[in-house]
Amino acid sequence: MRTTPLLLRALCAVTCSFAITSHAQTLKTVRVAHDIWVGYAGYYVALDKKFFKDAGLKVVDKTFNMPADGVVPLIQGDVDIHLSTLDTFLGAESHSPGNIRMVALVDSSNGADAVIAKSSIPDLAALKGKTVGVSLGQTSHFLLLKGLAEKKVPVSELKLVNMNADAAGNAFAAGKLDAAVTWEPFVTQALSKGGKVLYSSSDAPDTIINAVAVKPKTLETKRPEVIAFLKAYFRGVDWALQNPAAAAVIVGKALQQKPDEMRAMMAKDKLYTKAESVTLIGTAAAPGKVVVTTGEVGDFMLANKVISRKANAAELFDASLLEELK
Repeated sequence: MRTTPLLLRALCAVTCSFAITSHAQTLKTVRVAHDIWVGYAGYYVALDKKFFKDAGLKVVDKTFNMPADGVVPLIQGDVDIHLSTLDTFLGAESHSPGNIRMVALVDSSNGADAVIAKSSIPDLAALKGKTVGVSLGQTSHFLLLKGLAEKKVPVSELKLVNMNADAAGNAFAAGKLDAAVTWEPFVTQALSKGGKVLYSSSDAPDTIINAVAVKPKTLETKRPEVIAFLKAYFRGVDWALQNPAAAAVIVGKALQQKPDEMRAMMAKDKLYTKAESVTLIGTAAAPGKVVVTTGEVGDFMLANKVISRKANAAELFDASLLEELK
């Protein structure tokens, strides 16, 4: 039988359609929880550039207001992967032992988190008797406690108002607070209203670190998917580092900020590459720097009664998935 061009085009359309449909059906679903944060640039880029899809994944994105908001969904099995801070995962492990494994590092805040105050307040010591907006028991609270401890200022002498970091930043900008503990983009917004930085994560380097965490059970049931996620994620990180201006546009859309402003905010945060993540986590036989840092953060949180028990920091990390990445 002679095949006409029309028939060839029809056969091709059917075949191509089947191939596309078959590919879509093979995508594995991973549910990812995170808050709104400049340090998730690699994740936002990977979503925008469809790196996750290239890795065979369909990402169900679940955005929360605060770093710890995704913990309960993670532990209950409603999400597979959670991007958040070391102190968030230490708190989760304190309340639900054995349910957290950090498999990679994301970033380290280097000025993107800050204690901001009215221009008339010169330093942390001058916060005595002042009203400070802070999210109790979370990253912002930890940063405030660390700064106060360094300056030997009792936290009991401050009037703390429990509110989310974004709400604290907005309330400060509206003149409703003397000071607030918040993060980008709310730090920049508050400074534009005449505020000043009293203490920031640049004063406590390698302390506010974000990581990728899963439940141990997920490593049994979805290990290939988690590895694929990490592969695509670090591809996003590499792209963001190689294309900072373009990355600022992508991250700016996610955070609803202008590219120029976003690029300035991104300069206050350090993205970790796969190689840096491997080095900082280390191995069970030779734990890396971040394991030591996690232990120190745990000690501080325990001393300030943010957590009731401290986990073994080394047992919270599993770098084996990074070793399996090709």
